Amino acid sequence: MALTRTDENELLTALYGGMLEEEPWRLFLLRLLARLRADLAQVAVRPPGGQGWSLAGQARDRRLSAGFVPPEPPRDRMRPGRVYAGAELDGDSPAPARHMRVGLAEAGDLTLSVFREGADFSASDSALLAGLAPHLVIAGRTGGRLERESARIALAERELALFGGGWLLVDGQARLLDGDAATVALVAQGRIMGRAADGRLRLLLPEAEKLLEQAIAGGKPVAPRAGWLWHDPPMQMLVTPPPERKGWALAEARCRIRIRALPQGEGRGAEAAILADLFRLTPSEASFAARLAAGGGIAEAAGALGLTIETARNYSKRIYGKTGTHGQGGLIRLLSACVRGKAAASESSAGPPPPEPPRR
Repeated sequence: MALTRTDENELLTALYGGMLEEEPWRLFLLRLLARLRADLAQVAVRPPGGQGWSLAGQARDRRLSAGFVPPEPPRDRMRPGRVYAGAELDGDSPAPARHMRVGLAEAGDLTLSVFREGADFSASDSALLAGLAPHLVIAGRTGGRLERESARIALAERELALFGGGWLLVDGQARLLDGDAATVALVAQGRIMGRAADGRLRLLLPEAEKLLEQAIAGGKPVAPRAGWLWHDPPMQMLVTPPPERKGWALAEARCRIRIRALPQGEGRGAEAAILADLFRLTPSEASFAARLAAGGGIAEAAGALGLTIETARNYSKRIYGKTGTHGQGGLIRLLSACVRGKAAASESSAGPPPPEPPRR
């Protein structure tokens, strides 16, 4: 049965548009309830290779009995694309039902179920569900892809935050286009960065604001520029050209601002532990190395840790040997790259080469 124009307007727009909503299936299921005069509708999904099914969305009519619990259909016995009556799958089914399963290829499987407390569903109701099958495949695959990408973005942003980093994209008028969640939240706070009424990014440290203005001025390609974004807490900024593959939604991007928060307090302790594991440093050596990785000199690191200059120099020599570096500059570049992930994230051929593995 072909879907009517009303079905297309009411059901398909809700099905496809819902994939962008926080509750993707809700509006579609509510409209399906009204269309079929059903009392409950639900969607269940199973990931590729998975054994268990999970409820992805459910809608109940407000007149449905509070104690009504829909029976779980034997989904693994259902052939994709076929509409089953509840009695076909479970002879003891307490209420009229219709079930349909569709395969979503790389996104797994999906089932759509509708229930009534009263009269059974008609043949035309089953035909409507069958007509929805190809659309459920498209919507399910789209929703699965969006969910995976959302999970990957969330994971990447957590990793970025772990290493004290962030990013923003701005256009030629410094209007904010996009950024990672933590940095956008920092902009919303308005203490270090803010957003003007016209959407323009405002950097509250004057030298940072001037650096951004100079970087995006004129029609020439953006040249990498670095400076301080804030002093307390210490944060650095690097203005670079935008990524080459921006897509149409970010076609107006003029530059990317990379942000690096320097470690303080407990953050240095975590970095010291990382450096100790990577290079087999003693706890004292690792604490000293973490200070150097944050940009401090030998004398500054020695003063912060209560070391004499002679002891600090001995520490630095032992660290040079364990990390395979020569001189403080090479050591700082290596440690910063390892702790902050700068070597992996660098896209500039003018920057320092990736660090070599430590010598054993």
